[in-house]
Amino acid sequence: MNEDIKITRLQDNLSSLRKLAGWTAEELGNQLGVTKQTISNLETKRTPMNKMQYIAIRAVFEKRCYELGENQILKQAIDILVDQDIDDVAGNEYENIKNGFSEAANAAASGVSAAALKGIINTVIPGAAIVSTVSDILEHVSLPWLELNKNKKK
Repeated sequence: MNEDIKITRLQDNLSSLRKLAGWTAEELGNQLGVTKQTISNLETKRTPMNKMQYIAIRAVFEKRCYELGENQILKQAIDILVDQDIDDVAGNEYENIKNGFSEAANAAASGVSAAALKGIINTVIPGAAIVSTVSDILEHVSLPWLELNKNKKK
C-alpha cells in the first residue's frame, strides 16, 4: 500500500486508535512531546499529518502495543485500519469498518465491557468480512481503558 495512504488512514483513525490505547489527547501528546492541541488538530484534520508525525505516532503506538502484550485490540485495529488494503479484501468496506471501530473506541473510552463492545462492532459493521476476526479478538482482548477508568475513579 502507498505510504501516503497509510498516513491518511492513520490520521483518519487517530482518535479511535488513541482511545483504544486508553489515552486522552493530552496523554498521547505527552508521549509524543507535543500539546493536546496538536493532537486535536491532527484528529480534526485542521493540520495535515506529515511523514515525521506519522513515524512518531506509529512508534508510540507500537510501544503501547508492546506494553499491552500480544492479545489486544489496538494492534489489530492498526493492522486493519491503517496497514491492510481493505478495499481489495472486502470491496469498499473500509468506511464501514472505520466507522465501526470509531463507535467501538468511543464506547471503550466510556468503559463498556468486552461483551458490549463486541455487540457494538457486530451491529455497526454487519456483513463486513472483518467482523468475525474482530469478534474473535474481543473474546480475549486486553482493555486498557477499563484500567484507566478504574484508576480515574479512585
